[in-house]
Amino acid sequence: MGTSQLGISRRRANEIVNGQRAISADTAMLLSDYFHTTPMFWLEKQQLWERYGASRR
Repeated sequence: MGTSQLGISRRRANEIVNGQRAISADTAMLLSDYFHTTPMFWLEKQQLWERYGASRR
């Protein structure tokens, strides 16, 4: 998968993967189109990650 095919920059993808950037609604739309899922799938993953981070503090 190339980030150009996904419609986001390499930097943005890298920051998401490394937990330095959240998956926004527009990113969720792009991911859902590319991976044939729903935007909610990605937003739920983001929410779970945020809850995990909050529980670790």
